[in-house]
Amino acid sequence: MWTFFVGGSAISGGAQVYYAGADITAYKLSASAMGLDTNAYYPLHAPVAVTFIARSTYDSVQVATIHLLITN
Repeated sequence: MWTFFVGGSAISGGAQVYYAGADITAYKLSASAMGLDTNAYYPLHAPVAVTFIARSTYDSVQVATIHLLITN
């Protein structure tokens, strides 16, 4: 199970958001895989921070947090 955060707000799989000049879409590919699509029509003024938090469906204590920066 995973959660995707853009600008501090959680979005669900398949949701598209426009944030800080970037179109960002998170796709649920399976229970254990997801994809991320980004697009910016103009150069970004600053990197856009996004965060993935993945939690094991078998052991909820097992958590991975991934921080990414979207840049030009």
